[in-house]
Amino acid sequence: MAAMRRSCKTPREADRSQATARGRYKADGQVRGGPPWYRRKLDDSNHNFVYGKQDFYQQKLNMLQIGLGTFGTFVQNFTCPEEVNFAVSWLLDATSDNSDGLLAVGVEPVPEHVDRLVPMLKHLRNSALVQAAVTGQDQEQIEVHAITPDSYEKHAQAMRPAELRDFNYLVVFLRNMSCVGQAHPEFSRLNAFLAATCGVNIEMQPIRARAISYGALVQKLGFRGVEVLLIDAEGYDCKILQSMIDHCSLPGNQHAWPELIQFETMGHSNWMGNGSAKDLENEMCSTLEQVGYMVVCYGKDTQLIRLSAVETEPRLQRWVDTFCCRQCKEYSHDGMPFWHTIAEGNLCKHCSRLFQAFGSCVWEWATTPDDPRLSTLTTNGLLLWGVDCHGRACCCRQGRWEYSGNNLLRISVSSDESLILGLDTSGRVMQCSNWNSSRWDELPGSPRLGCISVAGDSWRVWGVDFNGQVWVYLRESTSWEEMSGWLDQVSIAWNGRDVWGVNSYDEVYYCSGIYGLWNPAAGKLKKVSVSADGRHLWGLNDWSQVFWTYTYKMSWIRVPGYLVDICASEDGMKVWGLDKTGYVWGFSCT
Repeated sequence: MAAMRRSCKTPREADRSQATARGRYKADGQVRGGPPWYRRKLDDSNHNFVYGKQDFYQQKLNMLQIGLGTFGTFVQNFTCPEEVNFAVSWLLDATSDNSDGLLAVGVEPVPEHVDRLVPMLKHLRNSALVQAAVTGQDQEQIEVHAITPDSYEKHAQAMRPAELRDFNYLVVFLRNMSCVGQAHPEFSRLNAFLAATCGVNIEMQPIRARAISYGALVQKLGFRGVEVLLIDAEGYDCKILQSMIDHCSLPGNQHAWPELIQFETMGHSNWMGNGSAKDLENEMCSTLEQVGYMVVCYGKDTQLIRLSAVETEPRLQRWVDTFCCRQCKEYSHDGMPFWHTIAEGNLCKHCSRLFQAFGSCVWEWATTPDDPRLSTLTTNGLLLWGVDCHGRACCCRQGRWEYSGNNLLRISVSSDESLILGLDTSGRVMQCSNWNSSRWDELPGSPRLGCISVAGDSWRVWGVDFNGQVWVYLRESTSWEEMSGWLDQVSIAWNGRDVWGVNSYDEVYYCSGIYGLWNPAAGKLKKVSVSADGRHLWGLNDWSQVFWTYTYKMSWIRVPGYLVDICASEDGMKVWGLDKTGYVWGFSCT
């Protein structure tokens, strides 16, 4: 869970209620009254840092939670009804026992966070809390940067009553940002916001905590494997996972692999990589996939499941089945890996790519009632052009439609409008020499074509005749040349060097300019349209279904809707489509 999630209580309310129930600790560990914090010092290497159940006698844990903070723990879920965290409950649904008798361990290096949970263990007879930091190797002590109780109390006591509520609300985020080795990457930004809101700068100070490797933790508590491993270590997640991998990879430890893993992927681990340009969080996902895991869902938290476990455990399959794409309703394995977004919720692997490329607008196609009904449409990368149902060429400029010519089937226009070509009903290539006066003249020496596409720079025009022969018009020589290949339709990018086409068998082909060769590409489509920048490729099949892909990473994705014609703006961020009744639909990401 991200540190920014809101607590059910303000920090002082939560501390006050817990302190009333359990008393206070002196520095030597004795209970006393006083400030609303548990206080304990880490005495020496013999200090007992395990609370609750001391030995699990080689049983498998239902949950191991590393990084507890002030809320969102399994302990609070079972002992404080008003502090139940639904994200934790959801993960507990994947365990074989989600009652208060579950076998569970929580690990946290900050004494304050452990102390407030210890009294609740009396309700969880099979659970334990460990005051330590999980690292790559055992160390006597390690430095953890955290907001100390003294620092919090100093500022809280200086607050006026009217300011205290805002202060408590904001400082709870900072109290959940304890970080091993250095200050949390987001601390300075949020602390600046606290200063602007409440007029105070709160300090994060280094404290000493015990450090223990994942393998040593297993040995100390004597558990044998984990059903759910939940990590929220504020940037230390990847190092903890590597420690887990090192332990589970040892001979004889195959039983130790967690069945389900969730760890935080907000970029904090990348920042904690000492300036490394590597994406450590994605690399860790890849590493886990190599040792037998599958990514279920990416997001601020990422979940991975062990393949061998999901094949044998029905409860894990039921948990996986809870994932469903909000847009296309794909669920379970068919949609993996999902991607969780704040705006759209869970999206399947296909819809997440659409969302990353276009945002939510890709599902928000709209039409304008005042638009004319068209028979075909196109764009010069900037404006929408087309031919209406009366055979007139038309252009939408600043929201108003302009008309020119007649008896046309389709048109194609260069970016600067210096070359406007159309095909009439007999296939003649007509050039518009004056748009306003509707003057159209036949382009001399042109073959009869059924399809035409003008490059944005106007120096190349590609076309296909009624026999499927491909032609290219070279403007510098004002001549047409036959090209190799037999197609039904062709579409070219601005520079004329990215050429896409489909043949009579709905096969998709690509050619790199007039000197390139036709290469087959993925897809079975009857029409394709490439954006002027050559990056986005749209397609329609025989059932008028809409598809999209990046040209540099061909993987067609179904887009909602049914269209008979489609085109995209120069950067691909604005798309227009034509339905079978002639109405224009579109969306814009700008």
